[in-house]
Amino acid sequence: MRYEVGSSFVLRVPLTVPDTEILAAIQATLPAADTLDAATAAAYRAAAEAAITNFAAARSAHPKVGQQILNLPVSIQAIEPRRVILLLNGQPHTLAVRFAY
Repeated sequence: MRYEVGSSFVLRVPLTVPDTEILAAIQATLPAADTLDAATAAAYRAAAEAAITNFAAARSAHPKVGQQILNLPVSIQAIEPRRVILLLNGQPHTLAVRFAY
């Protein structure tokens, strides 16, 4: 396909939340240990460990678990020698072109 100034299209960008962010979110949901009795705190820890184990197994089996697709609108604002100026989600970006066509 040939593009020109004013052309627009959607760029599909896969996004995955890093494992460290998910583990931190699980840890953040646990109540403080000193606010619970020992049995309840142990039950919370066991549930958190089970959630972490299940998540790790699911991510290992299918690396795209939790992946989302970001649809990024792109339009061509200007075409100059060896560079193209794009608007990505309303923000201008310059794309260097190695060869003049």
